Amino acid sequence: MATAIRVLFVDDDPGILDIGKQFLEQSGDFSVTTATSAPDAIRLLGQERFEVIVSDYQMPEMNGFAFLKQVRMTGIRSVYTVVLRFLLLHPLLQRPCLNLGEA
Repeated sequence: MATAIRVLFVDDDPGILDIGKQFLEQSGDFSVTTATSAPDAIRLLGQERFEVIVSDYQMPEMNGFAFLKQVRMTGIRSVYTVVLRFLLLHPLLQRPCLNLGEA
């Protein structure tokens, strides 16, 4: 069996984290680490390598775009970064995310 894809899932709602983690890990293709805030996620990114970062957009301490900018400023790279919720609902929010090199 291939090594599981490492995912960092960031959301301030523990319920969303639990559901997302269960959903992604059920196939065995993903290994999910969760963080309840952007600062916690940045700390984890300094300690471990992740191929995918999935982040909520609307979080209290730092929104998803600010988190993504902070991650990029530290030089940490992942293969894919996804900012959830408003990205799909509001086309105007797609441009800033695409400008950061994310899809």
